[in-house]
Amino acid sequence: MKDAYSTSPKNASRLSKIGSNVSLPSPCREGVKLKFKMMCISSQDLETKTYKSRYNKRSEDHLGLASVLDIYPEISANGFNTHPALGEIDSDGNIGVLAGLRRRKAVSFVENGLFYIQVCSELTEAEKKAYASASDVYEEPTILDFGFTLNDYIKETEERGEEVSYDDLSVIFKTAKGKVSEAISFTHLPVQFIELFPSLKSLGYRYLREMIKLHKSNGPDFVKAIESEEVIAAAKHITNIMEDDISDTTNKLITVAITKLKKAINKAIEKTDVLPVDASPDSVWTRSLERQSVKVVCSKGKVQITFDEEKLGKKLSEALYNILK
Repeated sequence: MKDAYSTSPKNASRLSKIGSNVSLPSPCREGVKLKFKMMCISSQDLETKTYKSRYNKRSEDHLGLASVLDIYPEISANGFNTHPALGEIDSDGNIGVLAGLRRRKAVSFVENGLFYIQVCSELTEAEKKAYASASDVYEEPTILDFGFTLNDYIKETEERGEEVSYDDLSVIFKTAKGKVSEAISFTHLPVQFIELFPSLKSLGYRYLREMIKLHKSNGPDFVKAIESEEVIAAAKHITNIMEDDISDTTNKLITVAITKLKKAINKAIEKTDVLPVDASPDSVWTRSLERQSVKVVCSKGKVQITFDEEKLGKKLSEALYNILK
């Protein structure tokens, strides 16, 4: 393992010695300076001595090796994170991670690894929110991360016998009420669907919107589609990649495999009777079409028809053209 206190240009400006203090101006209290202390926790003690702060938008339950592949090689080679995380010390002496959950997870995979974090014991709730919101910007939490965080926050609040509205959450997390609502709605996708993917960042915003619409239209058939043999095989391929030794090509292989998984899901859905949301049940266009050359989408009274000309054939294409012209 490399020396954690190396004076090389790479590490000198990023790490301070254990126990050293640094003063930072409060983001909320004018004229107040907060003392942060550098602490180091071994990878074996991370689960017992640290936890995710309730204000951190990233979902800890959905972090895996695939979620940290961009930073894991360097952390693994060094044996520690060169960019310290940021945290709060609670009354029990444990550390809530405000920013740096991905660094924490990456260190957890390193045998005898070290997790460096700057901590403060005098933060107000407003300061905790501010640091959690502003600090984790290298790779911002996904909207699905945010949704699961909101669910946890709501659950914790209700367990204390209190209530929290979407309006309250939008103020607490400094975001629009609509984003709060949408983020929570994405968490209603089936667990087995989300677990097909190696990380939440694999599920882009547009893809989530498409999938939530299909799931709302016909939940049982949606679940049937994602449990098909082709989909399970595509997901298993990603698992097999992750089980091999991590190399410079792992990220690229996973990206390709995720694309294939999404295609497998789309194909499986096309074979079911899943209809787009907002389709009128009285519309003739909501009936199943046996032709694979025609795809129909109904939404809010509008009908969009897509023809595969190669599969449709010249004769039928000409007939349809004459009808529509």
